[in-house]
Amino acid sequence: MSGGIFTSTSDLVAFATRLIKAERLPSLKKDVSICVSTACAFPAILYCFSTIDLLATLFKGQLKPTSPNARDYIQKFMKNNHIPYTQYEVELLQKIYRHKVFYMAQPKPLIEIGADRITWRYDN
Repeated sequence: MSGGIFTSTSDLVAFATRLIKAERLPSLKKDVSICVSTACAFPAILYCFSTIDLLATLFKGQLKPTSPNARDYIQKFMKNNHIPYTQYEVELLQKIYRHKVFYMAQPKPLIEIGADRITWRYDN
């Protein structure tokens, strides 16, 4: 490993581990709990998906494009009640929440996945 600020790959991995465990995840937990308790879900969703993108990029070792990286990461590591997300559920998460919250501040009111038409609402 040459030209970087780390003298070895193990130094880089140790730094990344500390950054994620000591800074990012505690910050995510604190900020999401504040958002959820004060009925402002979209900032929490935005922070969650930016963290998913960060972890997916680190996992895949590729910066672009982030959507396929995130899809692969979600399917490999994330679970809903200990059950991995299906490809359909990942597409649903990305189409409803990630893409529209990132670019439009809130999800579209109606999306289509294949023959399905899906809408959402926010209840606090």
